[in-house]
Parts: sequence; structure tokens; C-alpha cells
Amino acid sequence: MNPTPTKEALIQEILAVWAGRSTATEAAQRLNISRKTYYQWEKRAMDGLRQGVQQLPAGRPRTALDPEQKAQEREIRRLQEVVDNLQQRAHIRSLLDGVTDSAQKK
Repeated sequence: MNPTPTKEALIQEILAVWAGRSTATEAAQRLNISRKTYYQWEKRAMDGLRQGVQQLPAGRPRTALDPEQKAQEREIRRLQEVVDNLQQRAHIRSLLDGVTDSAQKK
């Protein structure tokens, strides 16, 4: 079994092929791998390059919240729903009180 080439050796050979200083066959021979394996490594290198130059959203990436912080945010949302519900009930009661008062006056 052939030892796996080092990252540095793979990078050098792939760049040499991309620059036109070498062929895939020559690079594969120097790396002691098959041409098919060379092309697999080359594809992975190109995929990594594409991923590395993707446009990222502006600004600092969001940091992951710890489980306690997530639980607190869930509780805040739940309590806000309770407050909203109570405010709606109070509003409905005030409307009903107004209807009841006007009905009693008649």
C-alpha cells in the first residue's frame, strides 16, 4: 500500500498542473498515486477553493447561544405571549364593560 502524499506535496503538484508546468499524469506519478486518485484530490482542492471565495454575509458571524441562554429566550417568548394574552383580555373586558354600562342605562 502506498503512503498518502502530504498536503503540501498535493498542493504543489495540483498548482503545478493548474499553472501548466506539469500534467496530471506526471503529478500522479510523482505522488505515487493513480491518475484517477489525482483527479479526485484535484476536485476536492477546487471545491475547497470555491468554498473559500464564496461571498459571506457582511458583519461578524453570529455566535452560538449556550443552552441556558436559549432556554431563557424561550421563557421570555412564552412570558411575552402570556402578557399579550392578558392585555387582550383586559381590552375585551373594558369593551364589554362599556357595552354593559350602556345597556344598563337604557
